[in-house]
Amino acid sequence: MVQNKKIPDSAQPGPEKQILIAAKEVFLEKGFDGARMQEIADKAGLNKALLHYYYRSKEKLYRVIVKDIMDQFFPVVFGVFDETGSLSDKITRFFDLYIGFLLDNPLVPQFIIAEIVRKPEMLMEFFSGPMESGVILQLSELIDECVRKGEMRPIPTEEFLMNLISLSVFPIIAKPILMNFLEKDDKEYNELINERKRVTADFFIRAIK
Repeated sequence: MVQNKKIPDSAQPGPEKQILIAAKEVFLEKGFDGARMQEIADKAGLNKALLHYYYRSKEKLYRVIVKDIMDQFFPVVFGVFDETGSLSDKITRFFDLYIGFLLDNPLVPQFIIAEIVRKPEMLMEFFSGPMESGVILQLSELIDECVRKGEMRPIPTEEFLMNLISLSVFPIIAKPILMNFLEKDDKEYNELINERKRVTADFFIRAIK
């Protein structure tokens, strides 16, 4: 459950920022259907009328929150492969950044999966931008170049990308089950996931050779 941390008065943000902080917590925890504007207003410490002054509908506020999440999510997923360095360096960097992002935002993958199931057309609006920007083509060209140089074996771009993401996301989504199965407490499990940044990168690099 998301904890509502009290912000010191000296650092108290303005009303609109308070709304966005509260709305992100509520939407991530409960999704669009489960979120209520009154709950968001209460969590923000504001009255509902002021909430509607800034955001006239739940859908409008939801779209702002999802865009903010995607703006954080996509640069981590795709931006690494536009950086300089070897393919191994980029893969290592990917897992370090992406798993780190998921550890800091553990509700994001559950939220994205649940919302895709709930109403995929709404969430796909936010995926269309990065998809249309040519990132898949860019990754495909990088893979082709590495294959020509003998740095990796031929692998379909889709498989390459799905393996990258699934190896990172699953341990976060399955945390309650894996913690019990592995007999780890929360601290021990997070340490294990942090170690996976290196272990998974090494595993992936060896797998594509």
